[in-house]
Amino acid sequence: MARIIRCPSCGALWRLEGAAEENYLCSACGREFSAASAQTVEVDDQALDAALAELKAKKSEAAQAAPRQPMAEPRFATKVAQELNTPTTAEKTEPPAQFDEKEAGRGAPMPAIYRTKKSGLGSFLLFVCILLCAAVGAACAFLMMHQFVLSQAPYVRPVYEKVCRSLPCPGFVWADASAFKAKATLAPDETLGLAKPTAVVELTNTSEYPQMLPVIELKYLDPAGSTLLQRVLEPADYGFPQKPAVLPAGESLTAQIKMEGTLSFAATAAQVKPVVDAGR
Repeated sequence: MARIIRCPSCGALWRLEGAAEENYLCSACGREFSAASAQTVEVDDQALDAALAELKAKKSEAAQAAPRQPMAEPRFATKVAQELNTPTTAEKTEPPAQFDEKEAGRGAPMPAIYRTKKSGLGSFLLFVCILLCAAVGAACAFLMMHQFVLSQAPYVRPVYEKVCRSLPCPGFVWADASAFKAKATLAPDETLGLAKPTAVVELTNTSEYPQMLPVIELKYLDPAGSTLLQRVLEPADYGFPQKPAVLPAGESLTAQIKMEGTLSFAATAAQVKPVVDAGR
């Protein structure tokens, strides 16, 4: 049995084969229609082939006798059109097939064309992927270029110190004065003794991250514990002029700090404390 579908717009008849399609495009009127809105009917293959052969023969005869005279529609095509106007129980029981131009004859019209509906989901997912890649790239650049960023905006250092505890930041150095343990002793001068002592300061980085050397406060004390002299020293003042002056995690350093003048009384002890983060 051959399956025929009728265009609901212009009434053109089409022969279908193969799997059913959701939408069709009528090449006679150029309008798209759905399979559900069109009428279909089944006819005998031999009868359809005979009608097409008859139509082809009449076209040939009419072209030879009077090429400009319009040819009447064959009775079989009229019968098929009438059957399409009457719904049958056989309608839509089988999927429509694609048009077979060889069987329909050389003069048959073009087949209906199926058009798939475009989904916006793919475009949305592509946009999300591009956005995520851009965000990841910006974050990596922010971490890798920390030295330049901090030179332009030092106030973002606390952000780096938090983020770089979880994410890799090659070359980043923390600046936390509280991470240091400090102690100081006095070494007497060869001639003036403790009236002009040399302070021996030891700093230990107790954290698990490399730290910039801090600014320290050094006090010289008398036997009663009163302050004879107080000095605030940058890393360069106690022997580490490089910038940044960094102490790796868990390591210690010792600095000898000499006094330029003399004390009014001999000092008996020294007290040292990190007070300021040198990197801020």
